[in-house]
Amino acid sequence: MKLNTAGAAFALLSVASAASLQSRQSANSVPGMACWPTTAEWKAFNKTVGGALRATVPWAKPCFQGNAYNTPFNADQCAYIEANYADNPIIGPQGQPCGPARERQYGSFSQLNWEVCGASECLLQSAAPQVVQPLIRQCGLGRMSAYYVNATRPDQVQSTIAFCKSHKIFMSIKGTGDDYLGRSSSANSLALWTWNMKKLEYIENWTASSCPAANYKNVGIMGAGIAANEAEEFFTAKGMQITAGAVQSVGLAGGYGMGGGHGAFGPKYGLMVDNALEFDVITADGVARTINQCNDPDLFYAMRGGGGSTYAVLLNYKFKVFPEVSMYFYQFTADFAQPQGPLALPVNNPGLYTAVSSLAKNQQMFVDNNVSSYNFYYPGSFETYQILPTDDADGMQRLKDLTASYKKTLESIPGTIIKSDNYTVFQHQTDFAQYTTPIAVRNTPQGFAEVLAGRFIPDTMFQSNDSIDTLTKAFLTGLQATQNPLDILKPIAAQIYVTGPSGPNAPNKDNSATGVNPGWRNELWEVIYAAGWVQATPQVAQDAITEIVHKGMDNLRDITPGGGCYMNEADYLEDDWQTAFFGSNYNRLLSIKKKYDPTTFFNCWKCVGWTGASDPKYSCYNKSTNPLVFTLPI
Repeated sequence: MKLNTAGAAFALLSVASAASLQSRQSANSVPGMACWPTTAEWKAFNKTVGGALRATVPWAKPCFQGNAYNTPFNADQCAYIEANYADNPIIGPQGQPCGPARERQYGSFSQLNWEVCGASECLLQSAAPQVVQPLIRQCGLGRMSAYYVNATRPDQVQSTIAFCKSHKIFMSIKGTGDDYLGRSSSANSLALWTWNMKKLEYIENWTASSCPAANYKNVGIMGAGIAANEAEEFFTAKGMQITAGAVQSVGLAGGYGMGGGHGAFGPKYGLMVDNALEFDVITADGVARTINQCNDPDLFYAMRGGGGSTYAVLLNYKFKVFPEVSMYFYQFTADFAQPQGPLALPVNNPGLYTAVSSLAKNQQMFVDNNVSSYNFYYPGSFETYQILPTDDADGMQRLKDLTASYKKTLESIPGTIIKSDNYTVFQHQTDFAQYTTPIAVRNTPQGFAEVLAGRFIPDTMFQSNDSIDTLTKAFLTGLQATQNPLDILKPIAAQIYVTGPSGPNAPNKDNSATGVNPGWRNELWEVIYAAGWVQATPQVAQDAITEIVHKGMDNLRDITPGGGCYMNEADYLEDDWQTAFFGSNYNRLLSIKKKYDPTTFFNCWKCVGWTGASDPKYSCYNKSTNPLVFTLPI
């Protein structure tokens, strides 16, 4: 079989591995099983999808020596990969950032741990990716699919679903690969890659499909593969703004747009799902549907916040866009003279306590005035960015008045070395993105292995000095607990995002229209702890770091009983994940899942209807109860 790729034959697992899996769950077909496609069947399928079937080549393969994948060491290609391996945003047309290069092919993911399965990987050393001479160790596929479909048309999606069902192959779905729970990759699956579904359209007066109640003025349409930078550039040219997040490489219509989607406009306009009007999808039965509040309203409800890769494949996302307003911006960044270093004790730093508690004391007032913010805290430094989107002519003075007390408190913290303390304004969303992308890249790195834990902090925690004191101490204790020696290589901030639908006029206050976690409706902070590692970190150390982050959130879990988190920025070890990710919506979402996907064709780690860690398709997770089975090199 000759595919439209640099690869050759599909990777074959050992007969013993295949037999082991077959005895556990026959629905998970792997090479070596009787139901696995023959070479002739793969060739026929490739014709069915118009030559869109590809064999995966790991992105870093040109840096390795050997003939696997028919791609021997290539010094020029390797130099490009080295330069863009970690954290480096590429600057695109008109000087706009267009995200890390690793999103631009199937064979790489934003977080390296979701490329890896046990010892099978093809990674560079993120902290120092320069390759002096060709790497000679084995380059493996890890948990990446050996084959993927480069989908650009609905019929290719339908054919891929039918082929997977016919041969009992698990189908994984990847857009950009910005994914903290490993839901975009699965060893020995057939991957559907939606990156090249690039539809972009603006309609001033839009008519919904068979649903006059959904007709709307100023509507955007974007394909499943559109990244934030592409959408922002397009709609800025139309004089419009969108509810995108901080990271420019994130695909807006996929996990972001179906899991919630928060950003600088959150207090003013709500979440991405709050602004969704209609979706074009293909369900597990292969039927193409246009869904909205009138057509398949239960499925539309579920896909407005109930998570991606769960109910259907999304093709096009139709949503409200907003006339441009200015984005007024206050930033304050500072280092502490003492204590310093990644292993310092944040709970013993009165300056950090003041910085965090001061934000908490002002928080309700900020969101009541539609001020969003991004805040990053390290043992020896902190950064805070307050944003006011408004068309008021006196917007700058408003922001200065709102932040005056907060600014004064920060400036008076003893022992700080102030690095920035200033106001500015951005007339366009693309200008704001270009300025803030280096901030996001620095504080939320890509091209490293990374694990997260997240938690919503409800408004009740901001109502008294005592509750603010409890919250501040719990946050700093978590910051301290999640430090580890590898932070010396790449420190990762403890983060506080004020980007939810917390403003007085944000839509869907009762959450009845969306399947998103109800915790979004009364949270003021989304807290995130994170840690990571680099290539060659021993598995025992990886597991220890993962557990550090998991337990580091316990103090905030304890003071927010029954609370939740944002499923896209969450701890993949979260124990009570149904409550934490979906809240009181879980049972309704599960019933909708069973209606449209009764055989659980769509499945992903701790998504609605998850089949559990005992399912062999999750063998690459360290909590799996199955023998580890990765895809062997081609």
